[in-house]
Amino acid sequence: MKRNAKRQLILPKGTHVLDIPLDQILLDPNQPRTEFDADALAELAETIKSQGLQQYPTVNIAYEQDGKRYYYIKAGERRFRVHQILKRETMRCIVLEEAYDGTLDVDRKLAQAAENSSREPHTHAEIIAVMEAVVKDEYAKREGKSLHGAIEVAMGRVATAFGRSRSWAENYYNLTHLHPELRSMLDVKDDELRLNFNSALSLSRVPADAQHELLEQGKSLRAKGGHALMFQFISRQARIIREHRGNPMRGRKPSDDKVILTRTVKGLYRLAVNFCGERRSTEHKRHVSGVLSHLSIIEVDSLLHELNESLIAFQGLKTLAQEHRDALYQKQGLRVVAGS
Repeated sequence: MKRNAKRQLILPKGTHVLDIPLDQILLDPNQPRTEFDADALAELAETIKSQGLQQYPTVNIAYEQDGKRYYYIKAGERRFRVHQILKRETMRCIVLEEAYDGTLDVDRKLAQAAENSSREPHTHAEIIAVMEAVVKDEYAKREGKSLHGAIEVAMGRVATAFGRSRSWAENYYNLTHLHPELRSMLDVKDDELRLNFNSALSLSRVPADAQHELLEQGKSLRAKGGHALMFQFISRQARIIREHRGNPMRGRKPSDDKVILTRTVKGLYRLAVNFCGERRSTEHKRHVSGVLSHLSIIEVDSLLHELNESLIAFQGLKTLAQEHRDALYQKQGLRVVAGS
């Protein structure tokens, strides 16, 4: 075999190669990539200009109009955009056998995402959008039943398409619950303006109304201390909300927590009285004020939030304890003294 023999392009069955005018090539409205890096396109343009088009884009027949046939791009939108940059009149493409009318096809979207990722990584927002589309598709297949099953299958499909782990897909499913404005901050190029991925995951586990409230509060801090202060505040408050809404007692017996409950309440009582009781000296109160003066605005906000939530929680505990006490007194024929 001659080493200098020209390689022959092997085409899938039912396809053919065609030089298509650029004005007859259509962008797929459901293409998962929505962001195109200008520097990366410029670099690709230089490569195609010097070496030619090494891999032909694939297209589907869309429709015919006024004697012209139009095609939707399946794979190769970056190469198409580069041809526009280079002011080429045509682009050589592989025309696939099956037609495509531009409606959403989730299997096609996943295939495009996989092909895109092999060339240039998707943004976080793009991956989240793919996950949303696949979950919706799986849920529709079940006719609105078994959302949990739809989510499980969707995560598996997305993980396979991107060649990533199950836990990776689960993270992106969680991010589908992230507030749209916070989601847009994940892909900001400026490090100071970009929302940290782990912080975004933490926020995604907070209810939507709380996310919106945190975002609005964070914006007021942004004017004082920039995005870093805003992100720090939002992340910290999200953690507080998650911890408050969680259920640390789940899976434990009441008898197991008897000692913990009594010791905790007594310990908090002693701490509150010793640290800020009304009978403390003026000098002691000055010391406490000095401690508070060293807290940042974020720390003060967090402290007040935790105190408010603690008061609510302890009021609930007090009510339950009173109800239990009243039941015990009634059982033994005793009378509860008013105000006790």
